Amino acid sequence: MKKRTCYTFLLLLLIATPLLSAAQSSNPSKTEKLYLNFHLNANNLKVEDADAVGGGGLGIEAGYGFSRLFTLFLSIDGATMNAGNFPGDNNDEDEEFGLGFVELGGQFNFRTGKPAAIPYAEAALTAQAAIFDPDQGGDITFTGGGISLGGGLKYFVSKTLALDLGLAFTFGNFDEVEIGNETIDIDQNSTTTRLNFGLSWFPFNK
Repeated sequence: MKKRTCYTFLLLLLIATPLLSAAQSSNPSKTEKLYLNFHLNANNLKVEDADAVGGGGLGIEAGYGFSRLFTLFLSIDGATMNAGNFPGDNNDEDEEFGLGFVELGGQFNFRTGKPAAIPYAEAALTAQAAIFDPDQGGDITFTGGGISLGGGLKYFVSKTLALDLGLAFTFGNFDEVEIGNETIDIDQNSTTTRLNFGLSWFPFNK
């Protein structure tokens, strides 16, 4: 999974290079109204009393810019992670599990006007889940929540399309685990780092 993710990232970078070369500083960089984003992600998850684990996946995001300075967004991310010694994995280092996030947040843009590059900061409320599918028995699902803080850079290569590179840190807690029909309260602090690279489309930019 790691190799496939790395190869895909490299392919996107190769595609992005000529687009960046073709983009001029006079390109508009409006961030108002509706936008849609598709991205790849590389993830690192650290849970209390367990080693950090990594993996990769993809995500989608939709947002609405109420002004050039502020955007409200909703995002959904999913990844396949190497289990390591994540709680509940039976210490099988070859096992994988699914990691998912749903976020509602705000994005704050630092530049407006004609410059093609727009740095931004963002903060979001986050729901998270880790799902194991053991060879025997039903799924084991860890759920919880947290907050995410991060930032990134949008680079407009046309009026409607921007390359989007972002980094987010999620500070959360897994507070329930569901095993079959049984739900158990737990208390496991977690920290996730996500590096996203994708494309943002602003269909109403003119």
